[in-house]
Amino acid sequence: MTRKTLGPLIGVVLAAVLGSGIFFVPEEPLKLQVYLATILQGGLIGLLIGAVFDKSTAWMSTLIGSAVLAGLTGVAVSLAKGFEDAPFAVPFNAVEGLVIAAILKRWVK
Repeated sequence: MTRKTLGPLIGVVLAAVLGSGIFFVPEEPLKLQVYLATILQGGLIGLLIGAVFDKSTAWMSTLIGSAVLAGLTGVAVSLAKGFEDAPFAVPFNAVEGLVIAAILKRWVK
C-alpha cells in the first residue's frame, strides 16, 4: 500500500483512539459530533502528511514539517470553533502529526 492510502488510515485509527477521551468530559453536549470531527481531521492530517512527505525526505524534516502542518490544522479548527480551545487543539494535532509521520516514515515505503 502507498503512503497516500495508509496515511489517512493511520490518521483515522490514531484519532479514534486519542479522541475517545471526549466521552469522559461531562460538560460537552455534542460528544459524538466532536468525536466524528476528530476522526475526520485525523484522516485529513494523515492524507496531508502522506501526500507531502515521501521516503526520501530526511527524518527531522519530516517530523518538523508534519508537526507544523498538523498544528496549522489545529489552528484552523480553533478559528472555526473559537480560540478558547487553541491551547489544547494545536499541541494535540502537532503530536498527532508527529506520530503519523513517524509511523509512515518507519514502516511505509
